[in-house]
Amino acid sequence: MFNNFAKVEPNPLSLIISKDSQNKMPYNITIQNLTDKYLIFGLLINTKGILLAKPAISYILPNQNISVEINIIKNNLSLDEYKKSKIVVIIIPYNEEIKSVEQAKNLFQILKNKEIDKQEIFIDLNFTHEEIIDTDINNTNNSNDEINKKEEKILFVNYTNIRSQLMAKKEEILKNLQINRKKLENLMEQKGVIIEKTKKKIKKKYNFDNLIMISIILFGLIMGSNFAILYNKLFHK
Repeated sequence: MFNNFAKVEPNPLSLIISKDSQNKMPYNITIQNLTDKYLIFGLLINTKGILLAKPAISYILPNQNISVEINIIKNNLSLDEYKKSKIVVIIIPYNEEIKSVEQAKNLFQILKNKEIDKQEIFIDLNFTHEEIIDTDINNTNNSNDEINKKEEKILFVNYTNIRSQLMAKKEEILKNLQINRKKLENLMEQKGVIIEKTKKKIKKKYNFDNLIMISIILFGLIMGSNFAILYNKLFHK
């Protein structure tokens, strides 16, 4: 059975393998909770010595999202070795409140192999090598071309990742707006019910007060009439 508790963006994820061991640019993915439950998630990576996820295991609040950092640990491998890397995100819904990452880690270890509703999201990874720049003075034009290509490629990858993150953030904002709108509508509806009940109470009290006033007037008329009859009997015999 297909479950759709969460979604991951960007997917596919583009990563540039740098020749400079000091240049380890982190990449981010966003996991969005599509439910009103707590979600426990864990990222399983088959090449742990090559890629690292932070946090690898944690939880997401209902209708919220979380950012996970993906880092390339080794920069001196062949492209084929990098392409062996696989990342799968295991999503497990939880019906109770989760109060800490440590609690989420313990629950993930207990629940990950059980026959329960869960979702597996495979992240496609696109690896590209950073271009090697020829610094020979006789190849200045070629070097400039290579620099331009390198910059264009980096800009494109950064643009793709940033755009995906912005789209995820936009969807998060729209979803939060929708949730808050529903809350406001519920509050307005509750307020309307309270106002309607208050009107009914006021109307009921008003009718009761009128009934009392009419009763007093009728009583007065009856007493006045009886008094007039008694007066005529006593003084007009």
